[in-house]
Amino acid sequence: MADKLVHIHHDLLGYVPRPLYGDGEIHIDADGLRLTGKAPASAGPLILAVGDSYTFGDEVGDHEAWPAQLQKLTGVRVLNAGVTGYGFDQTVLRTEQLAAKYKPSTILVGFIADDIRRTEWRRLWAHWSSP
Repeated sequence: MADKLVHIHHDLLGYVPRPLYGDGEIHIDADGLRLTGKAPASAGPLILAVGDSYTFGDEVGDHEAWPAQLQKLTGVRVLNAGVTGYGFDQTVLRTEQLAAKYKPSTILVGFIADDIRRTEWRRLWAHWSSP
């Protein structure tokens, strides 16, 4: 579930990482992306990593999340757009927004079965309002 300190409300997605958040272990940039370390010197291809808490890197430091490790291993800039607690629907919507902005050469989607369940739970427990 979203942490009120790390996340802020978003009309479409429910919540997103708080821009410019930092607590010693977790650092979020101005665009709401988790830091992955120093950007590679070359301005080559860009990888967009999206998904839930496994992509975000819950309970580990910035440099320990898998997108940061992938950047270190490949020398390719990786943007960590994972968000704790996201369902697959939120991941898809966030990916569409960020892909339009950053135009990555590759998009990697990390997800688990619970992400599909989270999408269903939102539909099941939603409170629809009448116009």
